[in-house]
Amino acid sequence: MESRAKMPVELKNLKCVKQTMDFPNRPLAELELLDHVHGCIILQPEGGTPFHNFGYWDANDACLGQWLGVFTEIQRLIDKGGSFTYEFQYRDQGDPKLEFVFSDDSVRIVTTCYTDDSWTEVEESWEQSTTRLEFATLVRDALLLIERTILEASPANGAAWIQRNRS
Repeated sequence: MESRAKMPVELKNLKCVKQTMDFPNRPLAELELLDHVHGCIILQPEGGTPFHNFGYWDANDACLGQWLGVFTEIQRLIDKGGSFTYEFQYRDQGDPKLEFVFSDDSVRIVTTCYTDDSWTEVEESWEQSTTRLEFATLVRDALLLIERTILEASPANGAAWIQRNRS
């Protein structure tokens, strides 16, 4: 039996969600403009371990719309060139702090977990790194995959959803 190779960028377990307890998850084909799309986002450098799973509560709870906006901004900064640091601005309720530190040749992703919601006491911190070129390729591929996945699943509402979440 042939084994399937891991793709450098993958989206898994995607579903439409709303932020209410009584609202059932729905398939992407039923996407509405104000829906959140949650699932698993995997960015895996060649020969390395996947980067931080980008999920909120767990690996399958990454907000695709939120990351569409973040990856769009990171892509814009990459295109400008030079060194920069991008801090993921949506940490909440004790979620880890993510910093993307770009130098001329490399990118470090620094993940810092805190013991409580005050973000003062560090529980643990770790770093992953890759080349700037490889990370730029992963971000570009993630943007293309998110767009293609949304547009294919929801031709009626996908373009408007993408536009709303990109801005």
